[in-house]
Amino acid sequence: MFSKEQEKILLELFKLFSPSRNNTKVINFITKFLTKNEIPFTKDENGNIFKLDNPKLPILSAHMDSVGTADDGFLNAFVNIFDYRGDRIMKGMGNIGGDDKCGVFLILMKLLENKELNFIFSIDEEIGCVGIKQVIPKNNIEAFPYAIVLRSEEHTSELQSL
Repeated sequence: MFSKEQEKILLELFKLFSPSRNNTKVINFITKFLTKNEIPFTKDENGNIFKLDNPKLPILSAHMDSVGTADDGFLNAFVNIFDYRGDRIMKGMGNIGGDDKCGVFLILMKLLENKELNFIFSIDEEIGCVGIKQVIPKNNIEAFPYAIVLRSEEHTSELQSL
């Protein structure tokens, strides 16, 4: 069960419309969150956000875009969390962006517990893993023990080839 503050963060994140090629709202949300919580990061010229400076720890990775249309973007404002038979249920219409805002949220919560963790928040995964292909070649990821990538299965072969 999440705290009320965690639910507030999760809900705010889910209400952001972030289709591929327009990750700006989620980029701004993440950079504001990291800055407020004094978590160091780099943001590259494309909008990818990462910290890869502790080779003793794994990399946590999630992407910032979601599949969606302009109609989905309008509907994001109506996402909410409800009590239902003792459970907390998030409900919305259209594509609320669970892939991969859930991954973004979980990594942000882990970073509050351990600011030393390595992470990558990449752009435009839904249109061919664009952001991760920009970050990986510029960084020596072979130094890290492993990575946990929170993503859909659609681009598995592309990620494995990196």
